[in-house]
Amino acid sequence: MIKCKELQEELQETLDELKLSKTLKKKRKSSTSLVSVIAENQKKFADCDKELLIDYISTLQSDNENLKQIISEQKQELENIEKTALTKEQTTNLLQELKGLEEKFEVAQQTKTYFKEQWQRACQEIHNLKTEDYKQLQNQLQERREELDHLCILDEPTELVSF
Repeated sequence: MIKCKELQEELQETLDELKLSKTLKKKRKSSTSLVSVIAENQKKFADCDKELLIDYISTLQSDNENLKQIISEQKQELENIEKTALTKEQTTNLLQELKGLEEKFEVAQQTKTYFKEQWQRACQEIHNLKTEDYKQLQNQLQERREELDHLCILDEPTELVSF
């Protein structure tokens, strides 16, 4: 167990040394590139007039300030967009909620259709019952009239005789 810890510590030290060595290599490369850029600029501007150089530097500074202003404005725009934009999780939640509402709407539409059909059947049945009832009443009325007519016909001759 102790040997394991020692090996682990040794491994960690080796890893740290490798990381340090990589970092140093990167720093050396960047410093070498900076030195070369400085050397190039010195050669480039060694023969230039100092006033031209000052004008060039002021132009670069002005351009730099303009670029900083543009970056600032774009950062502000990005922040505004991020504030108004929905996160992926929020979008997912909203889509799930929308899907649930669409399913509920579909069920409501099916229920509405079912009850509409039931209502139409009930109305048709009521109409049929009323029509049938009306026909029966008409038939009964016709039968009663015929009975009355029949009774009146039978009653009429006796009345004539009474005169």
